[in-house]
Amino acid sequence: LNVLRGRQARLEGEVERERGALKEAHVRQERLHRAVATLDARLHLENQEREATSRDAHASETQLLASLQELEQEEERKERELDRQREKKDKIEGELLGTTQERTRWERSLVELRDAKDSLTKETGVEGDLHFMRTEINRMQGRWRTLEATQRELSGQLEQSVSVEGSLKTRTLATVQKLRRDPNSAKATRLMHEDILKRKIAKIK
Repeated sequence: LNVLRGRQARLEGEVERERGALKEAHVRQERLHRAVATLDARLHLENQEREATSRDAHASETQLLASLQELEQEEERKERELDRQREKKDKIEGELLGTTQERTRWERSLVELRDAKDSLTKETGVEGDLHFMRTEINRMQGRWRTLEATQRELSGQLEQSVSVEGSLKTRTLATVQKLRRDPNSAKATRLMHEDILKRKIAKIK
């Protein structure tokens, strides 16, 4: 009987130790589950942050490219307008030169006609029938005044054209300065240069 009791006590002790070990294993398992859950949550959060950062970066780059394209289009528009103003100025300068030359010729003709009238009057001692000469002088004076008015008008147009050209140059410079002030100006400038280089290569092909 004592032997049986001793064996029973040993068995009960082993059972208690197994229960303790099982309980400890269960506790370790719970801690491990919590650690895994915490790690999963942290990884999920980091993944969300990376995705948000990637979206923000993509949005910023898209916005930058859109702004760059808008600035480039504005610059091209101003360049075209500047070219038109230069052509207009060249045309006005040509017309002004032609008008000035024609006015000079009319001035010489008018002086010659007046000299001829004076010479005829001096030679004959009387004015005689100079109706034709007077009519011609009046006509030439009218033409001269018309050319003078045209010259003034063309000079005003030329001055306005030069003013518009200067204004366009100023606005173009302001556009470039705006591009340089951009927080991502270095990247923007690089992208712009790459785009311009691609277009030049395409033209060569």
